Amino acid sequence: MVITEVKLIPIRTQREIGTFSQHVIVKIHTDADVTGIGEMSDIRDVAAIPDLPDLEQQLTLALR
Repeated sequence: MVITEVKLIPIRTQREIGTFSQHVIVKIHTDADVTGIGEMSDIRDVAAIPDLPDLEQQLTLALR
């Protein structure tokens, strides 16, 4: 099984106390049609992290 693609989806969720948390949903696709889903949580500012398409490409290449 080989990783074929990594997709990063930024989201913002509200906590019970009224503040918001920044997260990135991580989807990893394989050549065996298996998809894994995870998340990177509590990112202070999604806009401050590297460009998501570039990061997707770097992760896809690094995880192969």
